Amino acid sequence: MSEFSVNAPKDAVDRKGVYILMDTQIEATQRQDGTCSQEIYLDGGRLQGKLEIIGGITDFNLCNQLIDLQRPDGFYKLVKGLGVSVSAPDDPGLKSVPVIWKHYGKHDRYGRGTTLRFDVPTDGGEFIYMFDDVQWDEEDDVIGNITFILQRPGQLAEVNVRLFVDDSLPVPESVRDAKVERESAAYRAMIRRSLVSAGRDGRLRRAIDRAKTGEPMTIAYIGGSITQGAGAKPINTQCYAYQSYQGIVERLGDPARFTYVKAGAGGTSSEFGLMRYTKEVCLFGERKPDIVFIEFAVNDYDDETRGRCFESLLRTALSADNHPAVVLLFSVFANNENLQDRLIPIGTAYGVPMVSVKNAVVPQFAFPQNEGRVISKRQYFYDTFHPTNMGHTVMSDCLLYLIDTVLADASANGASRNDVCLARAYDKYATYPVYGPTFDGVKLIECAAAYPDGVSVEVGSFTQQDPELQCVERDADVIPSPEFADNWKRPEGAANDPFVLKLLARAVFLIFKDSGNVSTGRARVTVNGEEVFIADPHRANWTHCNVKLLVEAKEATDLEIRVAMAPGDEAKDFTILGFGYIQ
Repeated sequence: MSEFSVNAPKDAVDRKGVYILMDTQIEATQRQDGTCSQEIYLDGGRLQGKLEIIGGITDFNLCNQLIDLQRPDGFYKLVKGLGVSVSAPDDPGLKSVPVIWKHYGKHDRYGRGTTLRFDVPTDGGEFIYMFDDVQWDEEDDVIGNITFILQRPGQLAEVNVRLFVDDSLPVPESVRDAKVERESAAYRAMIRRSLVSAGRDGRLRRAIDRAKTGEPMTIAYIGGSITQGAGAKPINTQCYAYQSYQGIVERLGDPARFTYVKAGAGGTSSEFGLMRYTKEVCLFGERKPDIVFIEFAVNDYDDETRGRCFESLLRTALSADNHPAVVLLFSVFANNENLQDRLIPIGTAYGVPMVSVKNAVVPQFAFPQNEGRVISKRQYFYDTFHPTNMGHTVMSDCLLYLIDTVLADASANGASRNDVCLARAYDKYATYPVYGPTFDGVKLIECAAAYPDGVSVEVGSFTQQDPELQCVERDADVIPSPEFADNWKRPEGAANDPFVLKLLARAVFLIFKDSGNVSTGRARVTVNGEEVFIADPHRANWTHCNVKLLVEAKEATDLEIRVAMAPGDEAKDFTILGFGYIQ
């Protein structure tokens, strides 16, 4: 690994550059090793998105040249250095911030690749790091991330980063956008476009009525990284979930009577959300949400069931005996895409309210500033996938517009319509799934002292618990906590004795850990002696939770599921996080 450290002076010389971060808020997250940092990932299309959205470069070929570490006319030739500034006016004790620019390695993602380290003063001046003397690592594969090391969890700062480029490149001049005017008629019109349908709103109206009369109320959110709060700084108070929760509380009553539940997990689809719902939202029946917001419209591209798990998640939420209101929220990526066309038919069939952020913001992105555009992509998106604080505010305003619409309708039409809507029970639709057989009634199997009746586990070589897990900020927490901490890890070098699960089921899901570590290998999964799947933790190549449907049949049958290291990876580690099953 090539590693360079420098304490270069601030440089007043004007250089040609393109911003990849502009007035970007950062927040320290406590890592498992005790450090507090903000990583901004640049791989997987993220840097291209920043060059386009923040830097204003629309030439696809030029974007590719600027990020490509392999092309002779690419990054190493065109990019001459970095300019980084950090401001922390609310934290005068923070004098400087260590910054790391990291390239990932071809064969060892994190252990190889050039790493540049430098300290940036927090006075807002641009710190210059030129590449003149850098010896690039021959293992460099892609530009991985830029990391800012802060001092404590939740610590905030504002940063700018630009790439200094060759003078011959046609990069546009950086111009900051006009302020978003939330009180303007244009903004209000944008928010109104988000309401796909108020649905058969009886459940939502009933929840609102109960809150107004003083009953306790639990409001829950489940989704991917956007629901987790990615891009929001601070993540616990500026995320759309908390902002909209606060707005609902302000409209409906005493904050002391309300409970806030946030269950977002980055990089995971509704398939994993279905596995988590009873565990993280309902606490295995101890908690009963009154209003549930479901957000997976940009995460379900990896849903192998193509909407069936999403539908089963909706059905699971709706079928609770306290008849909660459920709202579907469709967020959007910077490429203007989401999966709402797949998901809206589900919401329509079940008569639930639906809100589309895509419908709100995408039409106006095409307009120039002062000619119909309310918010630019640079103002809305923190990166290719996640909203800024203002983007999260827009999402919150879209949800609150639904609440205000239902409140206004209730005021105009009274309680009689509410009763009629409630009479249209979910049960009428329970046997008519939109996308085919469902996964209702999924149960979890985790590492435990005792297992459910009829479930047998032989751990084989999977004798340890893995502490290096995907961690998320739950509810209003700032410090993240691990997903599926009770797990089975097969350590490096252990015997290849298989993990064996025996049970009666008609469907079984495997939950396993993805990882970018070279020590982690692939596992071979068999069902009743036949190979069904090679679990490859490097398909995503970062530490997070993955779900795979192993078995699906019309009738429950006796199953023996075995997990052992795949040929060639016998010396490596692998972690089983859990199983979901349906009898």
